[in-house]
Parts: sequence; C-alpha cells; structure tokens
Amino acid sequence: MIGSIWNNHVALYISWLGTGLNNVYGFLLFVSFVVQIVTGIMLSFYYSSSSIIAFESVYYLSFNVFYGFVVRLLHVVGSFLCIYLLYLHFLRSFYYTCSFILSSSFLYVYASGLLILILSLLVSFIGYTLC
Repeated sequence: MIGSIWNNHVALYISWLGTGLNNVYGFLLFVSFVVQIVTGIMLSFYYSSSSIIAFESVYYLSFNVFYGFVVRLLHVVGSFLCIYLLYLHFLRSFYYTCSFILSSSFLYVYASGLLILILSLLVSFIGYTLC
C-alpha cells in the first residue's frame, strides 16, 4: 500500500519542466509544520512548565534522553524554517497576484491563506510566551 502511494503521488507524479524551489514552498511549509507538530508532541513528554524545574527538564531532555538534543534542535530550527517559508510563500503570492484576474474563488483562496498566516503567527507567539 505504501509503495502504491509512493508511486502514485511522489515517484510518478507528472510535473512540468522548470519546476523549481519557487513552486514548492507550500509543500515544504506543510512538511515543516508536520515536523513541528511531531517534535512538539515529543518534547511535551519531557518538559515541565513549573518555574522551579523548567530548566532541569530541558537539561534532562538535552543530555539524558536518547537523541533528545536532536528532537529539540529539530523543533528550534523547524520553527524558524516554518516562519521563513511562510513569509516566502506569502510574498510569492503577492508577486503573482498582479498577474491574476481577481475572481471570487481567488479571493477565497487568498483570504484563507491570510487566515492561516495570522493563525500560525498567533500560535507561534503563544508558543514562545507560554513558558
């Protein structure tokens, strides 16, 4: 089953010539969001938000948990990558907006993207200030 999914959606996916990094920001953003969710759940198993032992829980995760420092590093670097890709994806849409005719369906897609941007910035702000 996994082989057929891989063949149908990754290996044998028909794409046009000239597909570069500019056309895959959305997919990279999705992958980085999934990595953030998975590493965040893994980090939440060991983190304690008590002001007395918060540093000790991060220290324990970094030095005593098997590959805990890798999970923490993936989460830290992944957060910067998510914000960076989010801005690049949104700025690319600003660049190509001038070439589209503003139809109602395009405005719904644009408004939903703007809503996702605002919600993800809100979640990242709450994630940094929650501690």
